[in-house]
Amino acid sequence: MIHTGKDTHSELRTAGVLRDRSRKILRGTIDFRQGAVRAVGHEREAVLLLSPTARNRTAPLILCGEELVEGQHAATVGRFEEGQLYYLCSRGLSPAQAKHLMVEARFAPVLDQIPDEALRVEILENIGRRLGQP
Repeated sequence: MIHTGKDTHSELRTAGVLRDRSRKILRGTIDFRQGAVRAVGHEREAVLLLSPTARNRTAPLILCGEELVEGQHAATVGRFEEGQLYYLCSRGLSPAQAKHLMVEARFAPVLDQIPDEALRVEILENIGRRLGQP
């Protein structure tokens, strides 16, 4: 994201779920150019690893050509926690349904920002197909 003007704001949110031998690298950059006074840039990533062989790498970069700016980056990477899976299964979900629910929860903060409901449904259906819909 490149900021060139005054009082600009950017929000970069990414979510991912990796399985099997997946490899992912995110190189997110927020670039505050000279003149971008009071610009604000946030970058957030949330990744869920479904397999012990999946690998995630995140390399955030904030460039500051202006002094009066606010830049933040955050990344969370996690695996399925057996306790969470057990809890959901104890409430009547199958292990596949519980995992699917946890994957949907990982994408929810990003999907909630999409105003087109048909597009959100299409994305969730695609996720379901890739996971093998329970």
